[in-house]
Amino acid sequence: MRPDQLIRTAWARLVSLESPTLQPTEVLVVKTLTLSWLMTMHVGLIAEPTGLWPEWTFAQKAAFGTVWISAQVFVSAAVLLSRRTALASGLMAALLFIGFAISRPYHANNRLFFACVLTCAALSSAGSRFRPLRWQYVLLFLGSGLDKLFNDDWRSGRFLSNLADHVLTFGSLWAPGNRVGDPNVWLHAALDALTPGLSFWTALSAAVIVAELGTALLLIIRPGFATLPAVMLMCGIGMFGQSSMGMFVYLGLSTVLLTAQSSGTQLRFSTRTVNASVVFAVWAVMSGPWFHGWVLQVGFVVIAAVTMVLAAQSLRRNRAVAA
Repeated sequence: MRPDQLIRTAWARLVSLESPTLQPTEVLVVKTLTLSWLMTMHVGLIAEPTGLWPEWTFAQKAAFGTVWISAQVFVSAAVLLSRRTALASGLMAALLFIGFAISRPYHANNRLFFACVLTCAALSSAGSRFRPLRWQYVLLFLGSGLDKLFNDDWRSGRFLSNLADHVLTFGSLWAPGNRVGDPNVWLHAALDALTPGLSFWTALSAAVIVAELGTALLLIIRPGFATLPAVMLMCGIGMFGQSSMGMFVYLGLSTVLLTAQSSGTQLRFSTRTVNASVVFAVWAVMSGPWFHGWVLQVGFVVIAAVTMVLAAQSLRRNRAVAA
């Protein structure tokens, strides 16, 4: 097979949303998140076995790291290119949970959420009305919102105030390509102009909590309406910290994909229909090592603006239908 034929075949398999057990939008969610896992270089993070790592020789560390990264790349490729997306997702989740078990530093909430999404995809069955993957997203937003609601530092605004001070001093948090510490010019300018007091941070904290709990509720009763609060929340997080917060922002943004309507490789978002290939291309741009600093912030502004325009168009259409 010629290289150009190989590339076309791989691309066709990547954008295919067929699966024996998963719905097309569920396949899309799993594949895009796995693509982010690869392109943001999470795949290069090694689960260093706690207690053993300091005692190993350089050769032992190199051998383990090679096996660990190779296993993730191989299984990730199976998720992206195989029709057995659910099975490959289960293998990827098992690999991550092994990493959590053997390495304390490897554990992080955003990686755990990603592993849970993969697990729910693996547990899905064809024809069942119960979709574990959607309920995982409900639990993600509900748990995050309730945790903040019952946290004194969050309710009082102290957490966000302290986080803003940290970002201003340290720079951006983790961004694709393992970038940290870039100056957050936009946040500097905004805080200099507003000079917010604690009441501002309290109100902002309340808005975050309402957005998370509201997204969880909407995913249950009106999934299509969950897109706006989820996207605005994730874009706000990305701009505030100039960071994707590991995999967390990608997980939140994939709510849009989960709630889309699908017909083959055609996906309908509110009033617009696009091909899955367009979604994968945009997602790849958002996950690349170039997506940091001001590029990341501009990207989230564009995503938020497009989402608001689509939401406004959908609202006008619903009113016209009702009239």
